[in-house]
Amino acid sequence: MVQRFRIRHSPKSPNLGTSGYKTCPTTWAEYEKSVINTSSGVTLDAHCWVEDKNGVISDYEEDDPVYKSIRFTNNLYGERKYHKLIGEERKKAWSFVFKKSIKPRLKIFCEMDKDEKFNLIQYYYNSSGNCFMRAYFISLTDDEATPLDVENLINKIISYSNYKDIIKLPMLQKIQIGSMGWENKKNNKIWWEFG
Repeated sequence: MVQRFRIRHSPKSPNLGTSGYKTCPTTWAEYEKSVINTSSGVTLDAHCWVEDKNGVISDYEEDDPVYKSIRFTNNLYGERKYHKLIGEERKKAWSFVFKKSIKPRLKIFCEMDKDEKFNLIQYYYNSSGNCFMRAYFISLTDDEATPLDVENLINKIISYSNYKDIIKLPMLQKIQIGSMGWENKKNNKIWWEFG
């Protein structure tokens, strides 16, 4: 992976053993307990997605191979379930994610040539296990359904990469951090896979 901030559902990330039928965290302090510092970065058991003001969620497609494997292995069906941090808890989580994951990647990104930037955006945008970067990129676009305008996105990323108080940028208010899973229709319990 590029710039190792590995999220728990990445195929290359360690299994933190926290998936399952459990009570999902409701505070940043609870999520923070899952932070593991490694020689290649930080691992955090959480999920990130974009949600607009009407509650429409932009996340990985349901047929994503990683998602399909998890659902098949654990006999999970139905729509995804989300539990998001709100208010100050969300701000604390987002500050950590931006500082430890996104900002270091943006610094390197700004030093890349145009082709490298294009390839990196495509990688983060299309590869599961990169939900924080993907949500950041989606938040900078006008609409996920619009074809990805990489040139425009590159310019936005560069212009926002040195912003002092990025948490206040309006488009970033769409980014949600929390837990995601699926319901098991046989026992009506939610399997929280991420977070």
